[in-house]
Amino acid sequence: MIVAFAAEIARFKEPGGNVINLAGAILAVVYIGGLATFLIQLRIAFGLAALFSLIVVAKAGDTGAFVIGRMIGRTKMSPGISPGKTIEGLIGGLLCGLLAAWFWFKVVIPIAASKTWLIEDTIMKTPTYGWVLFGLGVAGAGVLGDLAESRDNFSQAQKLEEEKQYEAAMETYGKVIQQDDNYTAAQGKIDECSIYAVLYKVTKGEAGIDEYLDGTNIMTSDKVIARAQLPDGSDKSSFTEFRLPFIYTEEPDYDKYDYKLAVVFASSKEGDYYRGAVGSTLIVDKTEVVCEPYMEEK
Repeated sequence: MIVAFAAEIARFKEPGGNVINLAGAILAVVYIGGLATFLIQLRIAFGLAALFSLIVVAKAGDTGAFVIGRMIGRTKMSPGISPGKTIEGLIGGLLCGLLAAWFWFKVVIPIAASKTWLIEDTIMKTPTYGWVLFGLGVAGAGVLGDLAESRDNFSQAQKLEEEKQYEAAMETYGKVIQQDDNYTAAQGKIDECSIYAVLYKVTKGEAGIDEYLDGTNIMTSDKVIARAQLPDGSDKSSFTEFRLPFIYTEEPDYDKYDYKLAVVFASSKEGDYYRGAVGSTLIVDKTEVVCEPYMEEK
């Protein structure tokens, strides 16, 4: 942690981001170093067999979730976080973890105990409910941890990060003008900005190069598989930083489709319907689409 503080001091140029960097560094130390101490305690208290049981059951659960999910997975478990994970994969992971725990405690350990003195008596006396809870608990924790740090991307968009300042025109011009015969002001309505990004599929290869969405279908097309949208487009007096997560409605299929990303900034939310305020100003700075490597899911 001292090294992390020293590194942030050394590279400090302007306020902003340093606390996040420090928090990430401290979390890594606690997450990796702190949790690793439990492995040491497990080895000391119950021996090598207990340590290996943790590894075997965790890997069996992870492998089972992947195989079952790929084979028969249909029901999405958490599409907003990880659209590739399924309920069927979760059940498969738990069952495989349970099977691995039974095999380890009831087959491997008794055989190993007859050939070596390294097996502790405590683990030899594990009751049925013990290995059942152990199998379900370790496999379930593995699936939960995998979900928490999911990486569902093939350079796949995860979030839209920006800083923006928006000022709705005030007084008479602050009112939304609607297109009718007299271009009258819409009563009780103040202009709002609109910022959103969509990821959509197109035909794979050269055939999809000229395929685009436009203002008439970008919010309704069934080609859209993920969307990040600013929930509050009201007036802001200063630059406001925000991060918009992409919400996926289906899992990308990179073997079948190519994908395009569209990012839209509008000073008037309903400007495409000729409803907006003259003079509304939207200033956008430091726009970044955060992508991460794709990994096939269970």
